[in-house]
Amino acid sequence: MKRFCITLQTIIRALFPLRGGLYAAKGNVVKPAVLFPEGYTQVLPEHVPSYLANLDAAVNQRHELALFFKGCLMPAAPFLLFRLKREGFSRCRIAVLPDGIALDAQR
Repeated sequence: MKRFCITLQTIIRALFPLRGGLYAAKGNVVKPAVLFPEGYTQVLPEHVPSYLANLDAAVNQRHELALFFKGCLMPAAPFLLFRLKREGFSRCRIAVLPDGIALDAQR
């Protein structure tokens, strides 16, 4: 049931990201020290709204975005791709893994 709630929250925030306020402030994305899978920044369920509100803050110096949405199920994948394309990312790819969804894209 918890994974369903995480997936639903991810879908909602992919379609309707937060605008303005605390979460959308540039550079306000929480960047955990844990990377999983290798090279991906893990997005915990409580941080989904802030990441999807400001994807640019998670882009590295090579203009690449690599996020892992822990606990998120496959139905959220097309909605995450929609958000990436809407924000102007290219080379968008999603891999559905047993523990969540890994996505990467380039700016």
